[in-house]
Amino acid sequence: MNYKFYLIGNKRLLYTDGKESFEYINNEWIKINNTEITDRLMGYDSSESFDSPYAIGNTDIMSSIKELTPEQVIEKYGKSVIDKIYKEKDMLNIYLESKKMNKDCSPQEIIEIIKNNKGLEEIWISKNSKKYPCLVIQLNNDLACVNYFPEDKNEINWTSLGNYDKETIFLSGGEEWSAPSNTIITKEKAIECLQEFLNNEKEKPKCIEWQKLI
Repeated sequence: MNYKFYLIGNKRLLYTDGKESFEYINNEWIKINNTEITDRLMGYDSSESFDSPYAIGNTDIMSSIKELTPEQVIEKYGKSVIDKIYKEKDMLNIYLESKKMNKDCSPQEIIEIIKNNKGLEEIWISKNSKKYPCLVIQLNNDLACVNYFPEDKNEINWTSLGNYDKETIFLSGGEEWSAPSNTIITKEKAIECLQEFLNNEKEKPKCIEWQKLI
């Protein structure tokens, strides 16, 4: 699920999941009216009449709200603020090949693992304690190769379609292998794949092109 964070007046921290909105008060996320965010984004001035041409677009109101990235929220308030948001259904099951370790992680934790990666890593990612569908992100520093395995074993397995200029070494099942140049993408694109997988694991992400995994 995609969360958007906002800071109002440099004091109030809010977020929305697109359906509901919450404010961080006394170390807890408290549900609030959605208009707390939407009215400010539109510059809605409640002092104007509803049909007034000045009721929408008030720049002072619009400038009172600022969108923050998850990284900015963590820097300003600490990682625990975001961790409190993720519900059980948002947790992902991952296997880190380099550490031979299974663990449950929030999407943000996996994003940090990918962003901070140095060297070779292979991450198997699935949801709800199921083995499949599965997204596999192979990393070599800033480069990535992504595989998607659907739930139905009779369906086609897929690998990323890239345009790198040479073959690159990755980990696969704990062994080094040389990936063809046309399977290699950036780790930023791999993060986009992860975010789409979180929203809908039953289809391969649409943010990149794919080719059949042989």
